Amino acid sequence: MEDALVAGETRIRDVDGFCGTVVYVGPVASAKNPDEIYAGIRWDDPSRGKHDGSVICRRTNALVRHFSCGATQGSFLRLHKVDTGIALTSALLRSKYVDMDAPVVAPNNLLPHTARTSSGRAKPIEFVGEMMIRGRQQLEDIDTISLRREGISKASDEDLQADFGNIRNIDIAGNLLSNWPEVLKIMNQFPLLNNFNVAYNRIGDIDVPLEHFDHIMVLNLNSCSIGTKTMQWLGQSMPNLEALCIANANLSDLESYDVGGFDNLKSLDCSSCQLSSWEKQVGKFAIFPKLEQLSLDENPLVSIPTTTDRSSYFPSLLSLQIAGTAVQSWTDLEGINQLLTTIKSLRLKNTPLTSSMGQGETRFLAIARFPSLEYFNGSVIAKHEKQEAERRYVSLVANLLSRMEEEGAKEKLVSEHPNYLVLLEKHKNMVISTAKNQNGAGTNLASSVCNVTIRSLAVSSCDMEPIIRRLPDSLPVGRLKALCGRAFGLDVDLMTLHFRVERDAFPAELDNDDNTLNYYGVCDGAEILMNEVDAEARELEARRLKEEQERKIVEQENEVTAMQELQKKNKS
Repeated sequence: MEDALVAGETRIRDVDGFCGTVVYVGPVASAKNPDEIYAGIRWDDPSRGKHDGSVICRRTNALVRHFSCGATQGSFLRLHKVDTGIALTSALLRSKYVDMDAPVVAPNNLLPHTARTSSGRAKPIEFVGEMMIRGRQQLEDIDTISLRREGISKASDEDLQADFGNIRNIDIAGNLLSNWPEVLKIMNQFPLLNNFNVAYNRIGDIDVPLEHFDHIMVLNLNSCSIGTKTMQWLGQSMPNLEALCIANANLSDLESYDVGGFDNLKSLDCSSCQLSSWEKQVGKFAIFPKLEQLSLDENPLVSIPTTTDRSSYFPSLLSLQIAGTAVQSWTDLEGINQLLTTIKSLRLKNTPLTSSMGQGETRFLAIARFPSLEYFNGSVIAKHEKQEAERRYVSLVANLLSRMEEEGAKEKLVSEHPNYLVLLEKHKNMVISTAKNQNGAGTNLASSVCNVTIRSLAVSSCDMEPIIRRLPDSLPVGRLKALCGRAFGLDVDLMTLHFRVERDAFPAELDNDDNTLNYYGVCDGAEILMNEVDAEARELEARRLKEEQERKIVEQENEVTAMQELQKKNKS
């Protein structure tokens, strides 16, 4: 067993399903038997262990560190307790699917369970079509298998092609694979494989000679501890790859590599990949001719450039995700209009730019600033919503201009809103009142009003007819709640308000009584939805959050106490 453990590579699991990495193999200073060999484990769950890899020496009473990890992330296991997983064998495959001649689960279509009716009587549970379903799950016929979290750590020495050569889609996410030779061996055992999910297996960076897998079209390597070297290898070995997921990879050195070869790649997920520069790192992907979807969520990107020396720059890109990035201003994203002219869908949230805005404000500003968008944050942009957003944007910028006296300041503001003059001309007949200065920029626009439909979803008033009101967009949400309370007889303290425009899938909450309708982007034709707060559910949630906070405080105190005791023992 000792020879089979590779520090920093071998993955193990315990009886409760927790996984970890072997980071030390050898004697432990605190053990009764100084010659006994242990495996030092760094658990994936930082709270699973008992220490940080250090112990108090039984003979010298000194602190000895065998490895480093979180305060409660480490453990030492005797070798006979180490479970390094199993091979992907035909027996494992067959154990997940029932043979046609196996005993039926529901004889005569009745399961061996009953359900209780409201009167307390037992009713049998029918299971109709068991054999038909079983017939569609035979390994010789199906082309998709899922073996998640089965403890698979290596390929089998069996020849699986004869019995399972029909398999095209394999999901082995969350297993114990820890190196590329075993992964590639599994891929070679299924000659028709074109969709392979090996996410959450810490296999590390590639270190094997180039192989060709022309049949692979979809590959998921999320959280596999890979780097830019592996991405370069994939581009050369999988020419027909259409979708690649490498979230949580380390691509910080991407500018030093050439990552060509992805001529058929349409979707690329690089979330949380330590990408900080669009020009030096993300720009490497601009040569992919068919790339349509690019996810850059949770990367420290600060801007998208407005110029490039390349003649072809993301020529097919339709969808861009930059949620959780370091973007601080709208001008940092002007490159979307200048370079990424094919973009139709944008995901933008949880950034310094949007942190001080409501969902509605973020949405209408994005719609107005990026005219090519058809979707924003997963929701379709309706024609009338786009028109209303552009009008509000013109009104907003014009009001800002009206407060400025210096021409230089006005010119600077207009330069920060390059789409303003275009939209002002487009909507000149829609604005209520427009005054122009010598440079042609708007200086005054009358306050906007909007017609809204207010509908009650509360139990006590859901059968009442909705009301239609013409409201100023400067109306605070608190006053709107008072209006709804009078109309539907609901206590304001127990009221929640959401709004949506036609065909919106997800209503946005009006969550601050002090903010105005304009802040949330409530537009003409919007529907206000009034609902009643579940007081009991709110109390339970508050109690849960309080208990969770108290639990975390206790854990922190225990960690501090443990560290203090170690320090005292070390000093003594």
